[in-house]
Amino acid sequence: MSSRVQFEIFFGDGSVDNGPNGVQLNNFQRVLRGVDRPAERTFQSVYNWLEKGLRTNRDTHFLTVQTVVNWASEGVRWQLMTISNTVEWKMYIDNALQHGWPTTILVMCFPKDQGAVVNEEEEDCEEEMEANVHE
Repeated sequence: MSSRVQFEIFFGDGSVDNGPNGVQLNNFQRVLRGVDRPAERTFQSVYNWLEKGLRTNRDTHFLTVQTVVNWASEGVRWQLMTISNTVEWKMYIDNALQHGWPTTILVMCFPKDQGAVVNEEEEDCEEEMEANVHE
């Protein structure tokens, strides 16, 4: 078994829709990227990897990271789970690998201080994310 896991990363301007099986992320841009040994990584290392890959300026913007999970006891009902620390990351990875959940990450970029950052900078963040992810 390979220690590299393929992740589907959704990003950019979009909205989360609900379908018959829960959340749908079809309105976002997406890219596939492999992550070596994700169960051994800290959330901070994953966050830094996403921040670098999406060319996020950490001085002016921050990322939110959510994953797709299914906690339903019967059937499939996909939900978003916010990941903000290593304990949550490891719980997600363990469950995703054990239960065959899709390894899906939704990354959203926001200005750190809404009052101090002009809208142009927010647009620049989105443009940079699209350019780097597609390289």
